[in-house]
Amino acid sequence: MNPISDELFGEVTPAVRRRGQQRAHAVLAAVLDRANDADLPPVTWTLTTRGSAVADVDTDGLSREEIRARFADWKRFLDLAELPFPGEALTMRAVGVVPGQAGDALLVALTAWLDDAEHDGAAGFDPAVEEC
Repeated sequence: MNPISDELFGEVTPAVRRRGQQRAHAVLAAVLDRANDADLPPVTWTLTTRGSAVADVDTDGLSREEIRARFADWKRFLDLAELPFPGEALTMRAVGVVPGQAGDALLVALTAWLDDAEHDGAAGFDPAVEEC
């Protein structure tokens, strides 16, 4: 086994990672309580083994404008900084640190995939089974 190490703080053990995930879970629970009070639409959350979180905006059946609006609502709610992409990107991303109630913080990455949305009236079109 090749343990991950950090020259400044020493070895990052499984126990350290579990504690990081537990702290991240506590911060996420507080975020979800506030999001519920703010009536935000659900997003899909993933906690990493390093104690950070990724939130994916659910896109099923939504137009690009609706996806952009949901992304903007969550970005504003979490006070994240959007990562700019040159040109017309099909992925929206924002990152930031969300403070917890006990002094903990959670590194969050928010993503939205515009290529999953309806495409200019071509929703439901499957090039694998239909002619272009």
